[in-house]
Amino acid sequence: MVYNTGKTKFATKDQLYHVTPNKSKIEFRAWLKEKENLADKATKFGGKRLLGTTSKGNPMYVSYNIDRESLQLEIKLSHDMSTIRKSNLCPRSVHVGSGESVNVQHEMRPPAKKGLPGEVTQRTLDYIEKLMSFNESKLHYVDNKITRLLFMKISNCIYPGNPDKFRWVDVLKTWNLPHGEYFTV
Repeated sequence: MVYNTGKTKFATKDQLYHVTPNKSKIEFRAWLKEKENLADKATKFGGKRLLGTTSKGNPMYVSYNIDRESLQLEIKLSHDMSTIRKSNLCPRSVHVGSGESVNVQHEMRPPAKKGLPGEVTQRTLDYIEKLMSFNESKLHYVDNKITRLLFMKISNCIYPGNPDKFRWVDVLKTWNLPHGEYFTV
């Protein structure tokens, strides 16, 4: 069978073998190095996640902080978990660094679409409770220091960092967290 290829346009050699320009690669690597340097200078890392509001409109958060010297991580809830479960849960994922604030009324507005990623649900609260119990039990600690995997799971759930400052992955690269056994939540 013969096809008419008279009007078919094939990709040019430049289009076919396109690579990212070296200038862009160099700028991105410099940006990554800057984030690692910021994380290397830091002594603490942490933040909070907006879980919702109480019936009186007070914001409810889960927060964590890790100390570089001891590599101990602390997770706190602003309200009791039973109160959080009965309250108005946040319809989107809102992460805030330590000492930063957020416009709660703006973040609690109804979503444009149903089921946005990051929506706080009862399942999210179950996951946070499991992470808290793992952290309290120190089961996934090595020599009384939090393991890389547990830190990754907690930071991804609560506060992954700020691209304008530094992120959890930069902490992982520079703080020498110990490797531990693999586990699932």
